[in-house]
Amino acid sequence: MSLTHEYHELVEFVNQHNAMNIDRAKISDLHYEYRRLTGFDLKLDFYRERVWWEWCQKGNDVEELCMVVNYLKDKIKKGERNPGSLRFHNLIGNPDFFEEDLSPARAHARKPKVDHGREAVLKSTGRRESHDKPPRTAAQVLADQEAFKAFRAFRESL
Repeated sequence: MSLTHEYHELVEFVNQHNAMNIDRAKISDLHYEYRRLTGFDLKLDFYRERVWWEWCQKGNDVEELCMVVNYLKDKIKKGERNPGSLRFHNLIGNPDFFEEDLSPARAHARKPKVDHGREAVLKSTGRRESHDKPPRTAAQVLADQEAFKAFRAFRESL
């Protein structure tokens, strides 16, 4: 690739960058968030700035970045994904690959969170998670307390 060709690519990128209203602050914030989430200490050079710009052109944002990184970290922890899936080139370098990870991450985020520890304790003690009766009001509690006091007084009088 000739130096003139690289120069024209650079000029075209800068013009597109300015035209699409994706400012350097947004790209810098995205890169900071990526570094924070992954723990990778990568400098934001021209190459990565261009890659972030292309990633933003696909309509991605910081919330989606957080969702996908957290999803991938969970899968890595379970041994279902390779830690290399968090590398900049693999995650951000190809926006189509990011989109492929975004879809299952969204589905995973929609799943209800179940506290399996609580569920196991309730099951082992024969209790249900929901109750048949609604909770008592304060007036009912006070009335029951008065009835108990009357019962105690009656029992002591025998």
